[in-house]
Amino acid sequence: GVRLQIQLLPVGQQASGSELDFEPLGEGEEGAAGEQMEEPAMEPAAEPVQIAEPVAAAAPTSAGTPDRPAVAPAPSGVTATRLDAVEVLSAGGGAVIRIAGDGEFPYSTFALEEPERFVIDLQGVINRATRPTVSVEGSVVERVRVAQFKPYPQPVSRVVFDLRGQSVPVIERTADALVVSFPGTSVKPAAQAPVTPASDISQASRGGAVEIEEEDAPEMPRSAAQEVQVTPASSAPATAQPSDLALAQPAPPQSRPQSQTTSVAPGLPVQSFEAKAVGETERVYVGEPIDLKVTGADVTDVLRSFAAISGLNVVVQPGVTGTVTAELENVPWDQALEQILKINNLDYELDGNVMRIAPTEVLRKEAQEKQQLAAAKALSVPLRTVYQRLSYADAAQVARILKQGQSSLLSQRGSVVVDRRTNALIIKELPQFMDSVISVVDLLDSPEPQVMIEARIIETTKRFNREIGIQWGFDGIASAATGNTTGLIFPNNADVAGDVNLGGNATAGVLSLRLGNVLNTFQLDATLRAAESEGLITILSAPKVATLNNERASIQSGLQIPVQTIFNDTITVQFINATLRLEVTPQVTAEGTILMDIDISKREPQFAFLVQGSPNAPIATKDARTRLVVRDGGTAVIGGIYKVTADAGETRIPGIANIPLIGHLFKNRTRREENEELLIFITPRIIKL
Repeated sequence: GVRLQIQLLPVGQQASGSELDFEPLGEGEEGAAGEQMEEPAMEPAAEPVQIAEPVAAAAPTSAGTPDRPAVAPAPSGVTATRLDAVEVLSAGGGAVIRIAGDGEFPYSTFALEEPERFVIDLQGVINRATRPTVSVEGSVVERVRVAQFKPYPQPVSRVVFDLRGQSVPVIERTADALVVSFPGTSVKPAAQAPVTPASDISQASRGGAVEIEEEDAPEMPRSAAQEVQVTPASSAPATAQPSDLALAQPAPPQSRPQSQTTSVAPGLPVQSFEAKAVGETERVYVGEPIDLKVTGADVTDVLRSFAAISGLNVVVQPGVTGTVTAELENVPWDQALEQILKINNLDYELDGNVMRIAPTEVLRKEAQEKQQLAAAKALSVPLRTVYQRLSYADAAQVARILKQGQSSLLSQRGSVVVDRRTNALIIKELPQFMDSVISVVDLLDSPEPQVMIEARIIETTKRFNREIGIQWGFDGIASAATGNTTGLIFPNNADVAGDVNLGGNATAGVLSLRLGNVLNTFQLDATLRAAESEGLITILSAPKVATLNNERASIQSGLQIPVQTIFNDTITVQFINATLRLEVTPQVTAEGTILMDIDISKREPQFAFLVQGSPNAPIATKDARTRLVVRDGGTAVIGGIYKVTADAGETRIPGIANIPLIGHLFKNRTRREENEELLIFITPRIIKL
């Protein structure tokens, strides 16, 4: 892969090859370059040191001057947003290359010379190609390189064709690709770039700019240098635009314990960088993956290497110091930069293509001051006054919402006055906030739906009673008058009577039997009583009430029963409600269903259960309180009570009642069953206006 290597050498040691020596003059070995320079390479002057951006080429030459970009007509079909692959359809003298995507590509083109290159920029396209470099054998096209040139605000994918000679392509746009055809041409051998020794750099000798000679540097002993290795994971597109590295306050030469030697390989891109707020931590990293190995390096030296990679102009706040020790592998360069800044309590702000690096606290204070200044400017404009009349909402309630404490929807200078006569608001607010306030008022003034709620209370009582009993009686007389004395001196006369009453309260069916002798001195009476009753009672109560959305409504009907209370010989009369009452608060949801808070009660006096000596009748109460959701026009059972009472009894004469068959004549049986059922239904309906 392409490799960027920064080596930090001990004072006085020079590197060979195409490395750039930032060593202060007078401290290292004397050379040809040193004889030409009288000033130190890094002056503490205000003028920035400019580093010309290297470009991707077959040989280390100048970037060339691009032609004026040619912009293709806008696509007529679906515009592409993704570059999927670059394919070589044919090669052999000429070449036909297909750039595939998910639609028609909007693009612009330009050409570069020395060496020959042809560049296509795809606007609004994200690079998803798996092969960053495609080699072409035996053709005027040497290779094709693909990279994400600009990720935002509008992404741009760049396709660079490295040519072996001059060739003007023909571009054909299809529904999902660009087909680029290069005609064959004579290929000139590339001129071999001469190897030049390392040369010191000076603003005076180079007109204020630092030129970078590109050549592989020889391997240096590990013991003699600390090494910063930044290796992009793939080749990147070329560019003809230079980037400036501006150091706000470079360290003086005598303060540096080591000299700096920079070796830059060709092909490093000018990349975009994402601006962020100070202190922001979550973002998507889009930089090219790099490998970074550094031990105890000065933070400004490391930042200089990132400036070369990103193509951004870097300005470092005076007083920024620190060292970096890190070993990263295959990490996006923008993520690596943020981590290095974080460990040194640094942050950055981006203005165009200029990145300013300063302590985090300094940037945070500056951001706060900018916000305060912007807020003060925004508050200084004249107020705007609007008279807003309301149709459905209460103006006073809307005003309370607008002015509600710390959550006020008005600015510091905003105010609202209520005109109760016309139910209107007089709003004074800054022009930039007035539209949002009016939109909130319009939302609050929207008509509320009305809801009709109908409840049904159904009470059912079923009773069954059965009673079977018998009553016995006899009367026997023995006397001289009837001629049937006992024949004894004592007792000579006798009168015996008996009664067995097991008939109960049954009166519906009575069968009586009386038996006696001829003289009527002995009589036997028997009465059989049997009764059975069955009853069904149904009570339907249906209260109904209508109300607005989120407004409570109630309705009741019944009696107020006077209740006397005596306290300290003082009689007080209170009235107790014995009514049927429905209280409900509906809320219409966004789905069209109705959420309700329901309270239903029914209270009835029970005069049959009056306590003797008390004029106050007990009150039977049936209540239901609940909260539920019902669809519009639907019916729901909100509650019910089912009560069953079963009672069986037997009255008998001991002993005789246990005699089989005959014992039934000495028993009384009762059976009572009572079933009570209470059901409550609720049906809400939205009233259509």
